[in-house]
Amino acid sequence: MKFRGPLLGLVPLVLLAGCLGVSPEEARRRGLNVRGDDDDGDPTHNPGTPCLACHAADYNPGDDVFALAGTVYFHVEDPDSRGLAGVDVYARDARGREMHAITNRTGNFMFDVEGGPDGVGFRERSNGRTRLFFEPEYPIEVWIAQGGTEQRMRTPIRREGSCATCHDALPSATSIGRVFLMETP
Repeated sequence: MKFRGPLLGLVPLVLLAGCLGVSPEEARRRGLNVRGDDDDGDPTHNPGTPCLACHAADYNPGDDVFALAGTVYFHVEDPDSRGLAGVDVYARDARGREMHAITNRTGNFMFDVEGGPDGVGFRERSNGRTRLFFEPEYPIEVWIAQGGTEQRMRTPIRREGSCATCHDALPSATSIGRVFLMETP
């Protein structure tokens, strides 16, 4: 049986319908319940969500692209949706280049990249932001510290710059829980 006439005309419409809608990045952002409309360049928005869902090189609704970003909490089961301010976040990439940021009032930190004169080093900026003069190379070691307490990640970051991709709100089969400074009391 051959299809002709109106049915043949439906094939391009069906194919086109598959191209309509939202991009995979936008679908991910919507699935995370990220409030992109209240951003306005405010680095304190959306604590605890995967920052690179909106701030990666391949999906950037604003002007900020981060290499590494996340939220630090007091302890893994902290009920406060806001993170812990004033935590030192340290990282060292595969080439031994070190990075440092200090979490802002919602516990957020972010490293963005700008080419520098020698491709090494960083410049700390306010409100949780640090500008790197190099693109960090994986694997990346990360540790946090505040007031004499230090937590080190047990394994290096191998491919994902959003901490909340692996560090979801509560420990589960798919998440080891939030990035935290203190063990649960």
